[in-house]
Amino acid sequence: GQLDFVRIIAELRRANINAHGIIAGGAERKSEAYFDELKSFILSSGVDQHITLTGHRDDLREVMSISNLVLSVSREPEAFGRTSLEALALGIPVIAYDHGGASEVLNRIFSQGLVPALDIDAAVRRATEFLRSPPQVPNNNPFTLSSMLDSTLNVYQDLASN
Repeated sequence: GQLDFVRIIAELRRANINAHGIIAGGAERKSEAYFDELKSFILSSGVDQHITLTGHRDDLREVMSISNLVLSVSREPEAFGRTSLEALALGIPVIAYDHGGASEVLNRIFSQGLVPALDIDAAVRRATEFLRSPPQVPNNNPFTLSSMLDSTLNVYQDLASN
C-alpha cells in the first residue's frame, strides 16, 4: 500500500492540502529492490519533500500521536487492523481500505473512515474532508486485551465442550 499512500499524498498536495506523509519501517534485504522502487516513485510523483521515510522505529505510538490522520491502505487484506486500532485508541482519525482486519476494526469503532478497497480517489476525498474538518474519534474500543483474550478462551471452551 505504500505506492497508494504516495499517490494519496501527491493528490492532496495537488489540491493545495498541506499534507506530509510518514512511512515508518525499514526495508529487509529481500525488499531492497521494492524500497528503491518506492523512493523512485516518491521522487517521480513530486512529493520527495512531502514524504519522510523513517526507517525502523520503536516509537510508532508517538509518531501516530502527533499525526492528524493515519492511513491504512494495504492493497492486501490484513488479518488484523492493528495500525488502525492503535491510531483510533489514541484518538487519531483513520482512513482505511474496506477489507481485512482494518475493515472489521473501523466497522466497530469509526466506520466513517472506511473507503472502498483500492479506491485512491475515495481516500483522497475522505482525507481532504477529515483534514479540513477533523472528526471526533469515539472512545469505545471493544478490542481491549482482556475482551479479546476472553473471546479466544470462549472459542476454545466451546470447542472443548463439543
